[in-house]
Amino acid sequence: MAAMTHARPRHDVVHRAKSYPFGHPGDSYLFRHGEPVPLEDPGRAVAGRIPVIASGSNAAPEQLARKYQHFERGAEIPVTRVHMGEFDSVYNAHITAYGSVPATLFPSPGTVLETFITWLDHQELDVMHATEHPGTNYHFAELKGLTLDVQDIGLLDAAFAYISVVGCLSHEGAPVSLAELPARGRRYQARSQGEMLSVIRDRTAPGAALDSFIRENVENEGLRRDRSATLAGTAHPFRYAEMTVIELDASLGEG
Repeated sequence: MAAMTHARPRHDVVHRAKSYPFGHPGDSYLFRHGEPVPLEDPGRAVAGRIPVIASGSNAAPEQLARKYQHFERGAEIPVTRVHMGEFDSVYNAHITAYGSVPATLFPSPGTVLETFITWLDHQELDVMHATEHPGTNYHFAELKGLTLDVQDIGLLDAAFAYISVVGCLSHEGAPVSLAELPARGRRYQARSQGEMLSVIRDRTAPGAALDSFIRENVENEGLRRDRSATLAGTAHPFRYAEMTVIELDASLGEG
């Protein structure tokens, strides 16, 4: 993530980290010039665009506003609600530069995840790539053989997604679902972002105050990377037969 141009108040840093995935609207919407507005004629709106499944914060208007704040022509992104079969949103074995534990998709037989698809044109996709650190934090991949029931559009069997390079976080021997994203038939224990940050604090910095732990991760890149490496050491790898990783220029993202 690019360096910030001004310091944020320390309490804001902690609040942001705990707020992931930053809130999702109840229905599909159009992200237009930094704000969510009603999505009219969804089928026409998404025509010719690239469907990218959001496993966590990329469905949130607040996060999209951050990512596209410097996009010169202004982003107009349809964001459609989807029920995704046989997958769940789980925690990645990684700590972000802004202190949160992010999400990744993970196979979960019998689960139906409620999430969103962002429909991007090629320029908007390049901006998104630059925030996802291709080849370092996430692979950009095409997934086929899916069951995607998209609000006001219908069924899809393929889409793209950002999939964790190292795998998903393991706690008590299993992945952990994001409590903030609803799902039916969940196989894995669900925890909130605050709860997951506490779990990671207990594993990597036992005894530390949670807010201090979060600030350390934001302010000390080397320490954050060491803690992420600890999480990666026990991660569950992503395995899905109908996945094709799309090779990207690694310079699009910063490690």
